[in-house]
This record gives sequence, structure tokens and C-alpha cells, in this order.
Amino acid sequence: MAAIYFVAGFTHLLAPELYEPLMPTWVHLPAKAIFWSGILEITLATLLLFSKTRVGAAYLIIAMLIVYLPIHVQHVDDCLGENHQHWWIFAIRVPMQFLLMRWAWSFTSPAVQNSQTQQA
Repeated sequence: MAAIYFVAGFTHLLAPELYEPLMPTWVHLPAKAIFWSGILEITLATLLLFSKTRVGAAYLIIAMLIVYLPIHVQHVDDCLGENHQHWWIFAIRVPMQFLLMRWAWSFTSPAVQNSQTQQA
């Protein structure tokens, strides 16, 4: 999971032009939002690597994905309104958010917390 967020975070920083068309009009200062979301994803990926911060990072990832969800839904709606022929590609991102939330939630289970305590 950390690798996914490292790649996503660095992509936000190194190729923000990929994300600019995806930003809804209601997101103010989209360039800054893209930059800071990249920093956030890199930070959370780093926190996932350490047993003492893993559970907290997982909860923060879930919160981040909840915040991002309206942006993804808006983008699908925009694509449908424009009769974008590849709208379904963007629509896949919405359920993917829930799968990522579930994956992050798996880092918060008692079994994971117990194994972290034993490793410390």
C-alpha cells in the first residue's frame, strides 16, 4: 500500500498537469491542492512503513480517501455530462476508493496491532 501512495504522491509533484483536468471547478487553487495532496500521500506512505505509526496512517488514509471521493464522483458526473466516451475509466475510480479504504482498514485490525507490538 505504501508503494501505491509513494507513486501517486510523487506523480502529483512531478506531473501535476495529469491531475489539473480532473480537478472540479469548486476546488480553489487547484495547483496547490494537487501539490499538497502529493505531499500528504508521500507522508502517509512513509508513516505506513513504521509499526508505531502504521495504524494512525491507515486511519488518515481512510479519511483522505473520504475527502477525495466527492472529487472523483464530480469528475464522473462531468464526463457523463460531456458524453465523454471513456467515462467508465473514471467511474472505476469511485469503487476503487472503497477498496482502498478497506485495504487501509485492514491495517487497523487487532491482529496487525498485536504483531506490531510483538515486533517493537
